[in-house]
Amino acid sequence: MRKTIAAGTAALILLGGAQLPAWAASGPEAPTDLQISWTDAANGRLKLSWTDGGEANKVRVEYQDADALVLLATTKPGEANELSVRSTSVYANRVARIVVVTRDEAGVESAAAVSP
Repeated sequence: MRKTIAAGTAALILLGGAQLPAWAASGPEAPTDLQISWTDAANGRLKLSWTDGGEANKVRVEYQDADALVLLATTKPGEANELSVRSTSVYANRVARIVVVTRDEAGVESAAAVSP
C-alpha cells in the first residue's frame, strides 16, 4: 500500500511540473552575436558587443584550466550592449574566452554567449 501511495505521489509531482507553461520553466533569453575587436589597439582597448533584448548582463572571462570565471563588467537593463575594456583586464599568455549572460530581475542567468 505504501509503495502505491509513493508511486502515485511521485506521478502527481511529475505531472504537475509538466503543466508549467514554457515561459515559467525557462530563464531569460541568451545574448547572441558576441563580437570582440580592437577599439584602440595603440592604447590596448578591446570593444565587446552583443545583441539581446535590453536586459541586464554580466560579462566574464573564462580561462582554460581554471574553474573560476573572472567578472569584467555588469550592465543595467536598457544600457548599451557594448563595452570598452583594457586588454590588461585579460591575463596575458593565457587561453581565455569572453562569456556574456543575461540576468532577469530575480538574478536568474541565461545560457552564455561565448566569444568566437
